Amino acid sequence: MKPARIATFPSEPSHNFPFWAFNPRNKATIHYRAAALSQYLLCKKGIAIQDGRDVTADFVYSSLFSSEDRHLSKISLWSFLKHSTHRPKIVLGLDQATSKDNAESHFSNWRVAIDFYTPSEVASWHKARGNDSLAWFCMEHVFGFKLALNLMLAADSNVFYADSDVLWFGDFHHNFDLTSPYPIKPSIDSGERPFDPSFMEKMAKSLDFDFEKRPHGCAGVCFFASGNQAFEEVRPWVDFLKANAGINRLSEQTIISGLAKKNTSFLPQRLVAMDRSITHCLHSSTPLKSLGRHYPADMRTQFWIDAFHQVIFQK
Repeated sequence: MKPARIATFPSEPSHNFPFWAFNPRNKATIHYRAAALSQYLLCKKGIAIQDGRDVTADFVYSSLFSSEDRHLSKISLWSFLKHSTHRPKIVLGLDQATSKDNAESHFSNWRVAIDFYTPSEVASWHKARGNDSLAWFCMEHVFGFKLALNLMLAADSNVFYADSDVLWFGDFHHNFDLTSPYPIKPSIDSGERPFDPSFMEKMAKSLDFDFEKRPHGCAGVCFFASGNQAFEEVRPWVDFLKANAGINRLSEQTIISGLAKKNTSFLPQRLVAMDRSITHCLHSSTPLKSLGRHYPADMRTQFWIDAFHQVIFQK
């Protein structure tokens, strides 16, 4: 499985206190220094959900977990559960380098039931059902694993997926209608960057969709409706990807965005936002009109500053 793109700001802090943040002679910005301090203090503090509530929500909340990015993942999940009046079933997909025992050890002080799945388990599930292309995609790339995991879960339940670089500031369950005529609804991205535009054009022509049509979909936060319809819509896209050696020429986001464009089916921006104009606030940049915010690589410093304010100051 090939790794995902790496953020420029490290996902995990150094073991040593960042004294460099107080050195006026280095070239780091104040914002970068504040993010590094926030990250270090949050990770040293440690966070956990201790309420031990039973599952009462009628959907699955899924995300990915890596031991290398464990603090990022735990803070994202903590922010979701902290604001949830109804507890959903929690599922975390593990990367190839993280065992179930290792993942469980990172949540040993959490009173929350979490199911962990490995790529091989998810691929085996799809292969047993004749989904050979999806099983292949699952094992070849982390993006394929993410898509295959959520389609597996959606066979039995509504699924709400969020990347580990999403923070939540409000209660999802009371602000989103889980009934949907469309099987897949991604959030709205501020811009789509295809890995290979020529391959995208070839795919668009073959599958009859306009990848220039706006808005663009973001697979970082996505809803999958219960049932097999989502898989049936995804199948021809993954088949095309495998048949045309496209594993490193686009991501699962292209597939999900393309389907959303054809159906004009997106999550409302009041649910989650990706506002790249808010990237250099030293105070909390809590969104006023959205319940959550997605912080991709170019916003990762703001993730830690906002997380620090939410955990320490309850903002």
